[in-house]
Amino acid sequence: MNLPPLHLFPDDSLATSVSTTVWIGVWVVAFFNLRFGWTASGLVVPGYLVPLLFIKPLSVGVVLLEAVITYWIVYATSEFPSRTKLWCSFFGRDRFFAIVLASILVRSAMDGWALPFCGQAICRIWSINFDYQNHLHSYGLVIVSLTANYLWKPGLKHGLATICVATGITFLIVRYGLMEFTNFSICDVENMYADIASSLLASPKAYIILITTAFLASVSNLKYGWDFNGILIPALLALHWNSPLKIVASLAEASVVWTIAVSVTRLPYFNGITLEGMRKILLFFNVAFAVRILLGFIGPRWFPDVRVTDLYGFGYLLSTLIAIKAYEKKHVLKLVRSTMRVSTTGVAFGSVVGFALLSARLPDVFELQVEDRTIRNVPEENSVPAIDLIRNDRNLLFRNQLPESYRRPTEAEVQAFAKGLRFLVKYREIKQPEYLQAAIHTLNRLRFQVRRVEDRFIYIREVAPARGWGAYLFDIEQQDGLSVQVPAPLDEWGSSDVAFLLFREFKAKSLALAGCRRETNSDMSSDVLSASRSMFRTFCEEVADGQVLEVRGDCPQIQRLLHQVARKPNSSSSRSAAAGVGATFGVASRFVSKVDNNQEQSATTLWIKRAVPPDLDLSHLNALLPDFAVQWRSPGFRNQSRSNTWAGFAELTLNQEDCERLVAYSAIKRKHDRDQESSVEPSGYSGSMHHFLLAHRDRLARQGTELYQPANLEDMLYFDNLVLSPMVAISEKADSFDQLDVSTQRQLVAVATAAHAMGYQLTQLRDDLAEQDFFVLSEMAPHQKYWGTFAVKFGAHGTAVVEIPRPIAESDTFAAGAQLVDHKNVKAIAITGCHPLTNLDRSSDVTIEPNTISLFHLFRQVVLRDIKERRLVSLEIRGFAGDDNSGSIVATSDGARSLEEVSPAVRELVHTLVAGDAPLQFSNGNANTVGYEVSGVRQLLAARHLLTHEFATLWLSRHQRLRFSQIGNGGQQYRFEVAGIATMQADVAELIFDSRTPFETIPEGLVPDITDYLKTRDIVRLSRFKERWPGYQWVRAIDSSTGQAFLLTRGDNRLPILVNVGNRMRAPGEPLHSAATNKTQLRAELKSAFSVLILDDRGA
Repeated sequence: MNLPPLHLFPDDSLATSVSTTVWIGVWVVAFFNLRFGWTASGLVVPGYLVPLLFIKPLSVGVVLLEAVITYWIVYATSEFPSRTKLWCSFFGRDRFFAIVLASILVRSAMDGWALPFCGQAICRIWSINFDYQNHLHSYGLVIVSLTANYLWKPGLKHGLATICVATGITFLIVRYGLMEFTNFSICDVENMYADIASSLLASPKAYIILITTAFLASVSNLKYGWDFNGILIPALLALHWNSPLKIVASLAEASVVWTIAVSVTRLPYFNGITLEGMRKILLFFNVAFAVRILLGFIGPRWFPDVRVTDLYGFGYLLSTLIAIKAYEKKHVLKLVRSTMRVSTTGVAFGSVVGFALLSARLPDVFELQVEDRTIRNVPEENSVPAIDLIRNDRNLLFRNQLPESYRRPTEAEVQAFAKGLRFLVKYREIKQPEYLQAAIHTLNRLRFQVRRVEDRFIYIREVAPARGWGAYLFDIEQQDGLSVQVPAPLDEWGSSDVAFLLFREFKAKSLALAGCRRETNSDMSSDVLSASRSMFRTFCEEVADGQVLEVRGDCPQIQRLLHQVARKPNSSSSRSAAAGVGATFGVASRFVSKVDNNQEQSATTLWIKRAVPPDLDLSHLNALLPDFAVQWRSPGFRNQSRSNTWAGFAELTLNQEDCERLVAYSAIKRKHDRDQESSVEPSGYSGSMHHFLLAHRDRLARQGTELYQPANLEDMLYFDNLVLSPMVAISEKADSFDQLDVSTQRQLVAVATAAHAMGYQLTQLRDDLAEQDFFVLSEMAPHQKYWGTFAVKFGAHGTAVVEIPRPIAESDTFAAGAQLVDHKNVKAIAITGCHPLTNLDRSSDVTIEPNTISLFHLFRQVVLRDIKERRLVSLEIRGFAGDDNSGSIVATSDGARSLEEVSPAVRELVHTLVAGDAPLQFSNGNANTVGYEVSGVRQLLAARHLLTHEFATLWLSRHQRLRFSQIGNGGQQYRFEVAGIATMQADVAELIFDSRTPFETIPEGLVPDITDYLKTRDIVRLSRFKERWPGYQWVRAIDSSTGQAFLLTRGDNRLPILVNVGNRMRAPGEPLHSAATNKTQLRAELKSAFSVLILDDRGA
C-alpha cells in the first residue's frame, strides 16, 4: 500500500535543507554520548556529511582525509616539541585555533594543488573521464576543522570509527526514514547547504575574516574572560556583516530559542531532571528546530514577499550555541554585546589585513591551479556585427545539454577570470594597451578566446570543448550603462534573442549568457541562479556596477512560480502605483492574461529591487512592450545575483506572447539594419512538391568528393530545440498556412531565423495540384554541409514518415520516395544529402551504426516523439540489385509475414510503389531475404523506444525501381526531337481532361507497336509512329506533379493513350484501362506501375 508522505517539513526550507540532517545527526551523537560516552565535540559533523554522501560521496572521503592530515599536523606541532621542553602542548581554545589554522593550510594545499594534480594524473594515466574538478575536493568552511577536532579526544583510530558509525546511522535514518515516509528530499548541494554558509566556500576573504575574528575571540577570552561558547561563534557572525539582516535574524532566533527553552525547563516534568551536557544541548537543538519548522509554515503567510530561509538565523549551530551560552550565563544582553563587539572588530581588522595583502601584490598562488593551455590570440577586428557573432556562436552552448557536462570552476579559475575582467575594466577607463594584453593573457590561460569586434566590443567565448562557462560581450567605449544578463538561454525559449534586442536598443555596456542548462548537472552546480561560484556570476559582479537587466523567457517552471507569487496575499504593487509607474504600465490591471488556448499565463513583468537601474528607460521599454506589469519586489524564485545586489536590479520575465513578438521584431529590425535582400523569414513557393524535391536532386554530394561535414551533438540539440520541434508543432496546428494565427506566424520567423543561422532555409510550399501545404527545410548554397532535405505536411492526419537514406547509391529510390510525398498517409519525408561514400571514411553513410548523430536521424526522432496523438510509422525506402524477376521485400519491426499483418498506412504506401502483379516478399529469414532484416538499424531502436510506433523497410529491386527512373531525360528528349515529337512541361491530368470529345475504339496494332518500342527503345520505330498512325498527335509531356515523362497520343475521335516512356523496365506490363473520373484520380493513376494507360473511361 503506497501511502502519501507525511508533510512534516516546510517545502521551501527544511524539506531540502541540511539543517534537517544535522538535527538527526545531533540525536545520533547524543545517543552515543549518553549511552557509550562517545565525544560530542563534533556535534554537527555527521549530519553535515550525510547530504554529501548522496550527492558527492568523494567529497566526504576528501573531508576525512584532510581532517586526518590536519590532526597529524596539529598533533605533531603540539606534542612532539613539548617533549623537548621547548614547547608546550596546545590546550582548549588554543588547540582549536591551531586546528582551524592548520585546516585552512591543508585545504589550500589539497584542494588548490594536490587533488587537481592527482585528478589530472588519473585521467591521463588510465584514460578515464573523471570530473575531478567537481568531485575531488572538500566542502564547507569549517567542517574540516570540526572533524579534526572531533578526532582529538578519542584519538585518530577510535575517532574515525565513531564518526563513521555516527554518520552511517544518520545516513540510514535519513535515507530509509525521512526520505521514505516524509516530504524530506536530498536535492542539490547549493540548496541543501544554502543556510550553512555555502556562499563562503573556499573564499580567501572569508578565511581571513574567520581567522582574524577567531584570534580576537581567543585573546578576549584570555584577557577579559569573555565566553562565547566557542571562538567560532563571533567568527561566523563576522562573516555576515555584509548582510546585517542575517545577523539580526541570527540573534533574534537565538533569543526566541533561549526564551522557549528556559520556559520549557521550568515545566514540572523537568524538575527532577539534570539538564547538563548533552541533554541540555539536545533540548536546545530540538527547540531551535521546532522554531524553524513553525517559521517555515507561517512565514510565507505572514511575509509573502520574503524568502523563508532569509528569516532563519545563520546556520543551525550558531543561534543554538548562542542560546545555550545565554542560558548558562543567565545574561543575554551581556553575551550579545561581547559577541557583537568581537565580531565587528574582527571584520574591521580582517578587512585591513585583506586590503594590505591585496596591495602588497604577493605572488598569485592560485594560478598554479589554472591549466596553462594558452591560446595566444590577440583581439582581432571583425566585420561581423557583435550581436550577430554571439548569435551565430549560440549553438556552441548546446554542447552543454549533455548530462554532467558542466565543469564547475575552481576558486583559482574564478579569481583568474575576475582578474582578467578587472584588466578589461581598467583598459576601458584609461585605454592603456598593456591592460588589454594582460586581460587577453589571463583569459587565454582559462581557455577563453578574446576577440575585438566593431572596434568597440570585446567578445569572450569558450574554446571547444566547452565547459558551460558562458559567452560575454563587453563594450570598451562605454563607461556607464546597463548590464544585460541571460541566466537560462537554453531553458527559456527566446530569452537570448530578446536580450540581443535589448542590448542594442538600450546601448548596454555588457551582455552575459550562461553556458548551459540549469539542470545539466544533477547537483545543480550548473544553475547560475543558485550556484555560489560561477563565471556568469563573477562577470556580473565585476562589470554590472548596480545596473542589471536580467531577461527571463517563457518556460513552465517560471510560469508556475509566477502564478504562486500572483496568488500570494498582499502582493499588490502599491509602491509602484504611488510612484506613478503602475498607472503607466498597468501594474494592477494585468498580472495574469489569457491566451488562445485558454490557459492562464503570467503577464510580462518587470521586477525591480529598490530602484530602477538609471539607464533603463521605462518609456523605451514600454514602446517595445506596450503592456507589461511592474513589481517593486522580488519574484519568488532564487537568484544569487539579485541577493548580492542592493539596488538597481531589474528582472524582466516574459510570457510566450511577448517573447514571440520581440523575437519577430528583432528579426525584422536586423534585416532592416543590414539592408539585405535575403530574409530569415520563411520563403514562399507555389508549385508541385514532387517537382520541388526532384529539383534538389542535383544538389546531392557525389561519391568521393569529401563534401559532407559530419554533424556534432550541439548542432543537433540546436536543431531539435529551435527548428525541428517548433516546426513540427506548428504543422500540427492547422491544415494550411492561412489558418495560422499571428502569434504562430511570429514563432515561424524565429524558426526560420534559427534555421538560417545553421545554413538552412525554411520554405512554406503550397502544392496547388495536391491542395496541400508543406514546410521544407533545405540547405542554402554555397555553404552546404549536405545533411539533407526534410519536409513536413500541414495537418494532424498523416501517419507515416518516409525516409530515403541512400538517394544516389541506390538509384531511383529518390524518385520512388518522392512519389509518396503527397500521399494522404504521409506526414513527413527525409532525404539525405549525399552518397554514402561521399567521404571515404564513410562518415557520410547514415545507415551504419557509428554515424548516429545526423540531422536525418534527428528529424525522424523529433516527428515520432512530438506527435503523440496518433500511431506513426516510419517507412524506409531502400534498393537492392536482384534480377528481372526479383520483386520487392518488406521488413517490419514486428516481424509481419504478409500485407494483412502490417498497418493500413504501410499497406497503402507499399501498394503505391509496388506494381500489383509484381512479386512481394516479407523478410522471414529464408535464403532470399537474409540480410534485409531491420534488427540492426537505428530506426528500429527508436521504434522500440517509442513503443507506440512502427518501423518498416521497403526494399525495391533494381527492376522495380526502373519505372521511377528519370535519368537520361535530356538524351531522351533529343531522341524524341529527332523523331519529330516535341516535348512540353504540363499537368498531364489537366491536359487530358481539358479536351472532352466523343471517342472511338483504338485501332488494331497501335498498342502492340507502342509495346514493341518500350521493349527495344528503337528510335527508328519511334520515328515511324507519325507515318503509320497519321490520325494521332504525338507529344512528349513532362508531368508537373510527378516529374515523369509520358508519351501522349491523342486526336479527333481517338482514345488518348499515355505511355510511360520514363519507365526503364525492360518487360513492360499489360496495358491498363483508366478508371479515373476526375483530375485527382488520374494524377493518382500516373504514379501507379503502368507502361501503357488507355483512357477510355473518363466520365465525360
